[in-house]
Amino acid sequence: MARSFAIVLCVVLWLSAVSADTRCQWASSILVALNLPKSSNNVLAMLGWMQGEGSPCRNNPLDTTENYSGATNCNSAGVKNYPSMASGVAATVETIRLSYYKEIVHDLAISADAITTAAAIAASPWGTHDAVSATEYCRSHLSECCSHAVV
Repeated sequence: MARSFAIVLCVVLWLSAVSADTRCQWASSILVALNLPKSSNNVLAMLGWMQGEGSPCRNNPLDTTENYSGATNCNSAGVKNYPSMASGVAATVETIRLSYYKEIVHDLAISADAITTAAAIAASPWGTHDAVSATEYCRSHLSECCSHAVV
């Protein structure tokens, strides 16, 4: 099962490379910027996190509130719209590096099971309380979660 999941994930990642601004592209970009492994566990955890957020905000699939050059407010909670994917990734990376999220970064650094990482996300101050169920959903609907366009 794990091997077939990894093969499907590789194919989906390859296919998403030809389509800009998908959740898989974002997951890969964030992991690379954090210097963390782009393992199937980590990509799945990131996809579940994005699914759990369900963000309508531009270039911000994880709904960060980090101020960044050119950012505007997306909602009354202070979640931001970013002018580009590059600025959205940079702002998200700055946020994830905050001390509140050390357990998430640790789990990603060791490529922990995606559900373990999702539990750390749900327990963190980020506020994605349904990260575990969203990650389970993405495990069962990988292609849909991966190819979902980021606004």
